[in-house]
Amino acid sequence: MTFYTDMASVATKLVTQYGKAMSLQRVSGATIDPVTGVASGGTTDTIAVTGLITKISGADIQRVMALSGGAERLSGSEVVVKLTAAVEPQLTDRLVDGSDTYEIIHVGETNPAGTAIVYSLIARRVS
Repeated sequence: MTFYTDMASVATKLVTQYGKAMSLQRVSGATIDPVTGVASGGTTDTIAVTGLITKISGADIQRVMALSGGAERLSGSEVVVKLTAAVEPQLTDRLVDGSDTYEIIHVGETNPAGTAIVYSLIARRVS
């Protein structure tokens, strides 16, 4: 094993130990209305993931603002989610944690030397 593979293993153990089972809902085969951004048609796949939800920090807020050029407005219902590197989340996915559903607004990856260690999401609760 390489150093980064060992780091990925430790990250997975920590997220599994302190996190919980969640799921990603991924729509495939859908068409997206370019005006509303709403997907229609297609099938929804549910992908099991393990994640850890934390409060959003000032640094995370600044990162979202910088990435969106200031266009992304935060509502106060955003959280930071750390996911194991088992599944790569996409911006079009929905994260489901029990009865709460989150829209993913940013996906970050800790990926030194091409080895995915952990995914960091900024997500907004929608229900």
